[in-house]
Amino acid sequence: MGLESTIVACLRGEVRLLRPGQITLSQLRREVGEVASGPSPDAPRVPGSAKAHYAPVTPLRLVAAGQLERLTAELSREGVRIGVLAQRPPLGSYPSVTWVNAGTRLDAYAHDLYAHLRSLDKAGTVCLLVQDIPADERWDAVRDRLTRAAAASHAGETGGSEVAVPTDLGDAP
Repeated sequence: MGLESTIVACLRGEVRLLRPGQITLSQLRREVGEVASGPSPDAPRVPGSAKAHYAPVTPLRLVAAGQLERLTAELSREGVRIGVLAQRPPLGSYPSVTWVNAGTRLDAYAHDLYAHLRSLDKAGTVCLLVQDIPADERWDAVRDRLTRAAAASHAGETGGSEVAVPTDLGDAP
């Protein structure tokens, strides 16, 4: 289990990163020089390249680490059943919250990401809050998958129940 591999296209004299994986953009550039990234009309379609992809059925929201506890506490007080994927244990006790501490080790987080999302998706929650991950380039593949999962939720493609989550609580970019 875990994240899919890095996909690179080498076409017409150009090296292009099509999907981030364990190999980072910097690592590619050290080996081959200039590397373009992102979609291109000339690049082949690759699995997982749609803007909204990798999404659980339950709507998913990325939340800034500094706002996660406050938002969780607020929704729990209102009796909203939520799932949380974080890099630490909760600071409080929340009866209507299923909390997964995925830890801070990139290899373990990436390996277990989809299992954690599926587990939270099956927990009967109305929304999933995912703590924003480090900005470090090594986390780009995880960030890509989470951003796509959140995009599906915002696009109304998840089919899950909607919950009013305040918009001014430090959403992750």
